[in-house]
Amino acid sequence: MKSKKCSSWEPPSFFTMPEDLLEKSDLIQHYLKKNHECLSPFSFVNLFAWKDFFSFDLKVIDDALCIFAKDVSGTFMYLPPLGETVTSKTIAACFEHMRAVNGRSRVARIENVSPKSISLFPDEKYASYHKGYEYIYFKNDIVQLKGNDFKSKRSDYNFFTNTYVAKISPFSPAMIEECLTLYDHWACQRKALNLEVVYQQMLEDSRRVHETVLKHAKELNVLGLVVEVDGAIKAYSVGYEINPDVFCILFEIADLSYKGLPVFIFRNFAKDQRLQTYKFLNAMDDFGLENARVTKMSFRPAVLSPMYSVKEREKNPRLL
Repeated sequence: MKSKKCSSWEPPSFFTMPEDLLEKSDLIQHYLKKNHECLSPFSFVNLFAWKDFFSFDLKVIDDALCIFAKDVSGTFMYLPPLGETVTSKTIAACFEHMRAVNGRSRVARIENVSPKSISLFPDEKYASYHKGYEYIYFKNDIVQLKGNDFKSKRSDYNFFTNTYVAKISPFSPAMIEECLTLYDHWACQRKALNLEVVYQQMLEDSRRVHETVLKHAKELNVLGLVVEVDGAIKAYSVGYEINPDVFCILFEIADLSYKGLPVFIFRNFAKDQRLQTYKFLNAMDDFGLENARVTKMSFRPAVLSPMYSVKEREKNPRLL
């Protein structure tokens, strides 16, 4: 998958963008390319996927694109400033803007800071919080599943192929409703296994994200794969390019009734000719869920890439 060619657009030094996110796609991708990150949030697709949860405001400060997100708790930055040369002055201006719009709220922060950008935030002025890791694999490891490390994965894959007759197809808009029906079935399976309120809400929120991305797949230029068994979709996966070397698996849903199906779709997506130019697959984070961590570690990631959230340190109150 290749990103759309960006126009030779020249922004003023400071401005607010219009409301329609799709109209901002070329602008955002123009700046994302300057950073060449490997984490999943550094993509217009990831940003757009959460449009129902946040109101986004884009400003260019000192030739760096600053993406502010607002929800009921206040305004924060979805990503660190994007640009070839981001300075301490730019960071300070971002926090000044957030303080102005948030008032007394302490929600002001910069999310999804990568190891590449963390040096922009000196310890004496900023406090950084480790949020977790994203799991990045050598694509060929998933394609081949060689060696003792992947013995159980090969077993699951072979069980599925020996037990079921599966049809693999690229995702198309005609499949949206059937994919969402599968999501609802899968979510019911997951809810029965984990009764925690936070987890159940995550599944509800995720459903909206899936619907948003699937319905705008063409405009977003995402790639998808579905697996059919007995004429019905039993698994689907969708992803996007982060940079020319890294493809992100945004989501993967597989009916839990079919042993080996998750390995089957993951491996076949990795083998897909549309992904042949990519060296790495980013399977995102584990959402703080132990079962997700164990599963993602079992595929032997080549890189565990940390993510950080950064806040300004509170100044000591003046002694009277």
